Amino acid sequence: MGREAARHLVELGHTVYVGARDADTGKAIADKLGASVLALDVTDDASVSAAADHLGSELDALDVLVNNAGIGGDQRRPGEATIETCTASLTPTCSARPGC
Repeated sequence: MGREAARHLVELGHTVYVGARDADTGKAIADKLGASVLALDVTDDASVSAAADHLGSELDALDVLVNNAGIGGDQRRPGEATIETCTASLTPTCSARPGC
C-alpha cells in the first residue's frame, strides 16, 4: 500500500520520502520510484526524532504523512474493535508528537 501511494504521489509531482528501517532496501525502492530514502524505524524513538530532524532541515512543511507501519497494542479481529480500542492503540503514538 505504501509503495503504491508513494508512486502516485511522485507521479503527481510531490516530494516523497520513503521511510525504511533497512537503508539498502529503502534506497532501492526510493530510487525505483524517483523518491528519497529516509532512515526510519517507527519502533525506535531516537530514529523517529532523527528522521523528524532530517526532514525539518530539508523542508519548510510536511503536507502529507502516509503511515504504512503496523500498530501494536490491543489486537482484535475486524468487527470486534471499537472506537475506544482504536483510540487506545493510537493515543501513545500521538501523545508523544506535538500537534498529533
